[in-house]
Amino acid sequence: MPARLELRAPAKINLTLEVIGRRPDGYHELATIMQTIDLCDTVCIEAADSISIEFRGERAADVPFDPRQELAHRAADLMSGWLKAPRGARIVVDKQIPAGAGLGGGSSDAAAVLRGLNALWGLGRDAKSLARSAARLGSDVPFFIYCGSALCRGRGEIVDPLTDGRAAAVTLFLPKERIENKTATMYSLIQKSDYTAGTATRGMADDIAVRGEALLDGRNVFDRYAWRFGESVAVAMDACNRAGFEVHFAGSGPAFFALRPREELPPREAALMEYLGIEVRQHSFLPKEAALAVKET
Repeated sequence: MPARLELRAPAKINLTLEVIGRRPDGYHELATIMQTIDLCDTVCIEAADSISIEFRGERAADVPFDPRQELAHRAADLMSGWLKAPRGARIVVDKQIPAGAGLGGGSSDAAAVLRGLNALWGLGRDAKSLARSAARLGSDVPFFIYCGSALCRGRGEIVDPLTDGRAAAVTLFLPKERIENKTATMYSLIQKSDYTAGTATRGMADDIAVRGEALLDGRNVFDRYAWRFGESVAVAMDACNRAGFEVHFAGSGPAFFALRPREELPPREAALMEYLGIEVRQHSFLPKEAALAVKET
């Protein structure tokens, strides 16, 4: 049994995000391509007498005052429930992914805890089994059991892994704006006119399988609701698109991205981002093998 494990918990972007319709359970039926990028939290796990979790790092202040509210702690409690005899673990999360931005940081931390405790405690559960548990925590958590590129359906919890596409440059824009109950608020804006058949998502999945690359085509249902985060986010996205630097929301925003190098962002739009207080960062796709790597120390 390893004494200490170190895992990546990567952020994700949605290369497409379509809403097919409303489900009987009240959720929306989705079709989306998710892709991990090399903006990562780091999750360190070691054996202990009881379960504890601590958040450190640049974005630690984003975490609620009570860490037990975090998905990562719920993930540890869930795994502990599988044991016949209680075991403990000390979990330290170095937070680098901004919370509430649409990048899936909390879900990724939870998935890393599931994978890490599975290894630390020698439970031997496979990815499908872990993904079923992950779905009890949140719709995005199962994706992070697999990482890389994946077609996700249902509420997002049905994950069909795809072959890793070619490494792509990602220019990531991080606005400071946040709204309360963001996910519920953004989904409440969706109209029947926003529903699509998932054709763009299936087409991108085919492109990744055949050509090994994903080409954006403007299909994130939340892009048109950028105004909900305030005028600055809507203005920034519109300016980039008008300049030919195509951008789309990551998830339901407000973070947005382009599949182009940061150096290609036109100077006028770069100056606008600085004026609006929007951080611009250079990242790239993070393939499955690198995203799931575990270091034993």
